[in-house]
Amino acid sequence: QPTQAQTEAPTQPTQAQTETPAQPTQAPASETKYGDVNGDGEIDILDVITLNKAIMGKEVLSEQQNKNADVNKNGSPDANDSLMILKFIVGMLKDFS
Repeated sequence: QPTQAQTEAPTQPTQAQTETPAQPTQAPASETKYGDVNGDGEIDILDVITLNKAIMGKEVLSEQQNKNADVNKNGSPDANDSLMILKFIVGMLKDFS
């Protein structure tokens, strides 16, 4: 008498076995928008809060967020940048040039 293994038809590979592994997508390089620290497209108090949290070590900024936060362009986002963003929000600064 044949064994069970001998009577079964060969199995087909499952879909998971035949799929190619997912490749990471390359996000397009973002354009620097000075003052938009949280990346929501707006410059508002939430950007100041996000930057202040990062300065205090409570939040980690991405590379793009760091670029957006460095409004005085000295190479490192800091309290001076936070103050400049706040002044921009209340109208004391017209731009970050």
